[in-house]
Amino acid sequence: MIVGETKSDGFIIVLESIPVIEYFLADHPFLFVLKCGPTVMFEGKCLQPVSGDDIVAPIGKPVEDPHS
Repeated sequence: MIVGETKSDGFIIVLESIPVIEYFLADHPFLFVLKCGPTVMFEGKCLQPVSGDDIVAPIGKPVEDPHS
């Protein structure tokens, strides 16, 4: 199941309302995360807190749910 996609501006377009960032940082170490302070940016808004370093993903790469 695809739950999101990286875009050229670095944002992650989230298709499902699940805690994507926290568990994709563990399962998908390529995921690109933009931070707003200690939180994730989504469509210009600050979302949930995250930890760890920002990591770059290929532009347009689907972000899949490893548990589906």
